[in-house]
Amino acid sequence: MADNSKIIDALRLFNTKADDVLNSSMLDDLAKHGTGVAYDDDGNVEKKHGPTADHVKAFVLDFRFFIQDNERCSFRNLAKLYQDAPVDAWLKKNFESARDYIQTYLDAPGSIEDKYKGNVVSNREILDTFLYGGLAHANKNKERLFNDWMADPQFSIYVNHEFVWMLSGLCWVIKYVKGLNEEALRQLT
Repeated sequence: MADNSKIIDALRLFNTKADDVLNSSMLDDLAKHGTGVAYDDDGNVEKKHGPTADHVKAFVLDFRFFIQDNERCSFRNLAKLYQDAPVDAWLKKNFESARDYIQTYLDAPGSIEDKYKGNVVSNREILDTFLYGGLAHANKNKERLFNDWMADPQFSIYVNHEFVWMLSGLCWVIKYVKGLNEEALRQLT
């Protein structure tokens, strides 16, 4: 039998964190200035425009709640709760579709090639390298890769842009799931 109070608590926490990321300075910067890279006449990456590093770091503090399994409102933990929740089947199906979309997106090849490994880097590897190698934790292997990426001025500009672009894209799914959670909360309370 489902523990409705546990489900309600996790859904509310997800929605609180969703509000935090959706109203973040990083997304505000993106809305005002966009993000992108500029190239010089030789085709080398010259500079990036977009959110400040401080705004990205602040964003990541809340964003990690959606992807770290030690958080009760992570997508994986919510998937378990949605399975047991006494809510309409369409909510469960739509949540699972949103989660599947995230998994497919993260596992897809990104648009950059790692010059050290010679392979196209997946979106998940970019996300994990930034989160667990530089911004939120310090896994030794991820940290080494992050530092290698940041040591190359051109590559660091481009991969930073890709990371921010990815985070902003995932916000659409977070917003969608927040709406599902609001309906689930209506049904549960």
